Amino acid sequence: MPKIRLPIALLVGIAASSYAAVTVTSPTSDWTSVTYPGVQSDYFSDEQATSVEADLVGIGIYTAVYTKFDNNNTTLTTDGEIGFRFRVAGEKSPSGFDNVLWIGLAITGVDSNPGDGITDLDVFIGYDSGSNSIGVYDPGTGSNTSPNTTSIVSTPVWSVAATGTTSNWSSVDIIDTGLPAADYNLDGGNQGGIDNTDHFFTFKIDFTLLSTAISGVIGTAFDDETAFGIVSATATQTNALNQDLNGVNGNVNDNNSTITWDALNALSPLMNSQGEAIPEPSTIALILGGIAFFFILRRRSRH
Repeated sequence: MPKIRLPIALLVGIAASSYAAVTVTSPTSDWTSVTYPGVQSDYFSDEQATSVEADLVGIGIYTAVYTKFDNNNTTLTTDGEIGFRFRVAGEKSPSGFDNVLWIGLAITGVDSNPGDGITDLDVFIGYDSGSNSIGVYDPGTGSNTSPNTTSIVSTPVWSVAATGTTSNWSSVDIIDTGLPAADYNLDGGNQGGIDNTDHFFTFKIDFTLLSTAISGVIGTAFDDETAFGIVSATATQTNALNQDLNGVNGNVNDNNSTITWDALNALSPLMNSQGEAIPEPSTIALILGGIAFFFILRRRSRH
């Protein structure tokens, strides 16, 4: 599907993008929710293995994944910073996050399996706690159209060490103060010996480096206006999505499912790096058709 560029006037459902610098400890009210078509952002205790740090949680106004973009106060489309924030069910012992976080991008106009008509993941952004690094990863040899068919090349094509200013692991009550107590433990977890307060892991990336790395993987330009859908997940390793898949409930939520991303409701609506919602082609056609119909009626009324 060709990449679609639209004037701002035709964008619908635009999220309120924040162009302040990305700060990994800023309150979540400064961030844009990544939503999914299912009933809730993510379901409780549905990770493949039992680990609160791998269990994405989100319900109602509290989504499981967020993004934030800073355009560096320029009109350039490949500079600034982008950040991602994941909400999980708690912290196990010892302290510190001990998993892998994935953002898989299904990019408009890029198709790794031409002609099959099925959405596939074209590139991955990941945080690996083992190496404490943020990187861009090539899709593996699988078709990447479902959890079962998705593979990732474990060595990143580009990576950078995470630091105290580019990553943060904190309980939700430290980041978002003043909320009701129940809002800090969405799944109501009460496991003994575990911090059951929900936790955020947040990381940010230099967008110039990110866009260069992604462009190299997909073979075409990637910038802050490029449209994509997001599959977000947790994992125990850097070559698979094998823990919790955001937006999906329960048993189909592991790497054995052959159900496509779209059918699983595991793919977010189209957006760009600025957090702006991008209409689907059918919506664009409807908007343009409505505009044309309006002018036809107006012209007839004058006659």
